[in-house]
Amino acid sequence: MIPVYGAGAPRDYYPRAKAAAEKALQLDDSLGEAHTSLANVHFRYLELPKSAREFERSIELNSNYPTAHQWCGRLTLLTLGEFDRAIPEVKRAVELDPVSPIGHTDLATVYMAAKRYDEALAQLRSILQLDPDFYWAHPQLGLALELKGAPGEAVAEYQRASELNDDPRVLAFVAHAKASMGRETEAREILAQLTTGAKTRYVSGYSLAVIYLALGEKDQALDWLEKDAREQTGFEINFIKVDPYLDPLRGDSCFEALVSSVLSGSVK
Repeated sequence: MIPVYGAGAPRDYYPRAKAAAEKALQLDDSLGEAHTSLANVHFRYLELPKSAREFERSIELNSNYPTAHQWCGRLTLLTLGEFDRAIPEVKRAVELDPVSPIGHTDLATVYMAAKRYDEALAQLRSILQLDPDFYWAHPQLGLALELKGAPGEAVAEYQRASELNDDPRVLAFVAHAKASMGRETEAREILAQLTTGAKTRYVSGYSLAVIYLALGEKDQALDWLEKDAREQTGFEINFIKVDPYLDPLRGDSCFEALVSSVLSGSVK
């Protein structure tokens, strides 16, 4: 999970995660939690059929393990765009662990990808009432607000997230929102900051792509998305089929070819 929160590069952590999950299953193949971890690893490498099988096995072994339902819905099923299956899975996780802020936040994220923005907003605001300092809910609330057409409110949520976690992706979201408000100079300043920062820390190609996209530079955006896909260094690239931020690229032949190659695991 370390790269998801902007704290390290996938190439440094995914192999270690895979080794740990496989070792756990060597020690005890009947452990549902270990199958869930391996399912997550397969998801990271876009081995989606293997990921789905491991989630099924995990739930078969321990149907009351909330993380299995949460990740199955939020990761593999969402990536495939199977909202009718993804939403009930994450809802089941919330039923099993009703005080988990990440469970509720992930349910909101699935709602957002399904373009059910009002439900996402309600879910996120509810969680932040209970836990105002829960980092991950703030950028997700910002995304939902921006997608609903309230970029100013979105920036406030992104800035709150930045106070709680030094995640470069959140700066990209700020730039995206500011560009959509016509504040191009500020967006380009953030773009330059992230480009420079990428020399000394991990910054996903996706983070740069969404800024270029908001600035109307689609070719640059596509180049960065292709880089993430080719190097298997991103988390966000896995959601290329359903990410509302990427809607301006839909219908573009190169983008649609990238979507197909990502989902088939055949990126070169």
